[in-house]
Amino acid sequence: MNHIQTITRTGRVIVLASAIGFMTGCAHQYSPDAQFGQSIREHLALQTKNPGGVGHNRLTSGFEGGAARSSVDAYLKSFEAPKPTQDALKLGVGVVREGNGGR
Repeated sequence: MNHIQTITRTGRVIVLASAIGFMTGCAHQYSPDAQFGQSIREHLALQTKNPGGVGHNRLTSGFEGGAARSSVDAYLKSFEAPKPTQDALKLGVGVVREGNGGR
């Protein structure tokens, strides 16, 4: 066996041993603590209006039926005929108001 083959074989062994060594670093066992995720569950509960669910201390809030219906109708009607807009370049140009001396 010549000198170059010995170096190549030694290099392969070193690379293989290094790869095995690095792979053992990835074999860590993860075990979360008992309180893992508790803060998220608490904040979700704080954002829930009725955490007890249906039938437990029911709260009524919001619109009455008629008021809600009229507000939705007004909202939908606003899309049927949008209000005309003025050209931004013509706003206030050439307007003479009475009572201020024409200025």
